[in-house]
Amino acid sequence: PSEITDNPNIPANLNILIEAGLEQLIFGNLSLKEVKGLLRLGNNLVSLEDFTARGLGGQIQLSGSYSSPKSKPAAFAFYYDLQKIDFQESFKSLNTFRVLFPIGKYVAGSYSSNLFLSGNLGKGLVPDTRSMEGKGYLETHNAIVTDLPILNELGKQLNIRALQQSVNIGSSKNWFELREGFVEVPDFHLQAGQTDMVVGGRHGIDQRLDYTIQTAI
Repeated sequence: PSEITDNPNIPANLNILIEAGLEQLIFGNLSLKEVKGLLRLGNNLVSLEDFTARGLGGQIQLSGSYSSPKSKPAAFAFYYDLQKIDFQESFKSLNTFRVLFPIGKYVAGSYSSNLFLSGNLGKGLVPDTRSMEGKGYLETHNAIVTDLPILNELGKQLNIRALQQSVNIGSSKNWFELREGFVEVPDFHLQAGQTDMVVGGRHGIDQRLDYTIQTAI
């Protein structure tokens, strides 16, 4: 066990390379096909390289690492590139997606995205959200938001019927950053019926919300 987090240590004198090719891989609720990738173990590090698979309605590519340096917290680094992935399948199967994009529960359609993410790990390999940093983008494809509570309430308060119905966000590409436990989203354009809005702000991994909406009523 690690001296700081009780997470597994990777021996410094270990040198193992595993190349895998699988027709199907089932991991919890996630089912992947045509899986390929390299796994390296050694020098206090485990790394996953050139991992590709089909799943969640689209194509998945990712890489990552887990390190256990002496006298320091265990750490991770992670990258993914997703193409034409289904929103609902992602929300059901990927814990990371549910944490970073809780709005996905109310979105139908598909998306493409990439993300660079790193941080420390606490006990039980649980990420320390305050140490996590990352950046990436989320591109929607014919996406529709339905029954999002905050939009429904906003529609009632401002008497905008379109916000209380399904909102077609169509195809858009939005960049974001993860810092100090918050996902920060620069201003982006959104149209609900005849109402144009510019939305930007941030939401916390702990479910806090701080967004600004600019619109003409």
